[in-house]
Amino acid sequence: MPDGSRYPKYDAAVDVWECEREDRGTFYWRWKTHCYGAPAGSCNRVLQPYEHTYCRACATQHDRECKEYHRLEKRRNILTCAIEDGSMPEWFKSWQRPMIKPQQAAALVQLEGNENCCAFIEGLKGRGKTSLVSIVLSSYLDRCRTVAFAVGQTVYESRRNRNLYHALCTAELLVFDDIEKDNLHALNVAQIHNILSVREQGRLRTIATSEISMDNVSALFKNLSNDPHGTSTLDRLNFPKAPCLQIELTGENLRRTS
Repeated sequence: MPDGSRYPKYDAAVDVWECEREDRGTFYWRWKTHCYGAPAGSCNRVLQPYEHTYCRACATQHDRECKEYHRLEKRRNILTCAIEDGSMPEWFKSWQRPMIKPQQAAALVQLEGNENCCAFIEGLKGRGKTSLVSIVLSSYLDRCRTVAFAVGQTVYESRRNRNLYHALCTAELLVFDDIEKDNLHALNVAQIHNILSVREQGRLRTIATSEISMDNVSALFKNLSNDPHGTSTLDRLNFPKAPCLQIELTGENLRRTS
């Protein structure tokens, strides 16, 4: 453009404008009398007196596309902020939903059908626990809800990083992956207890995964903390009228059979 603008200047005195389609091609639009199209150039309906720029069908489609664009943008922003503060792993940015086995699908139905409940998922290594909770995390993100994913190192870092601690305490969904592993000592058990206490007060959902049972994790916490943070820590996964879901994934090691 002569004035340096990257946008074309349309002459209101001209009835037909040459416009750009999404594929970078062009089309001619009778802007006073015909629909612009959604996508651009896809419709050539004559506008009714009550219509402007778009016919009714294209206006509906354009509104739908705008809402979807804003939803995806908000989803990206939520995930980017979570990655930056350490409450979501970098790998989740490129994560893609995997095929799941019938047992995982049945567990997913339970998790999605009881969103007011926390959950404890038990299963040996390779039984698909992390894949399962990643699907739930992605579902929350798709609805533009805040999420967090923590392993032992995340909990340890949250003792010194107040932004990370706040994110773990306030995310609408927090996943503790392999809650009994990685840097598990008295201080980390106390930090898990603190995080779950804050989340219980706000009735915020937490899902924990482990290779051992919930009772065994409680016993482990009790031994490591010399009793103060034993069964009372995981009891915080139980809300009034919404007890914690206990799910066990059994069967073969999926990493060896995939």
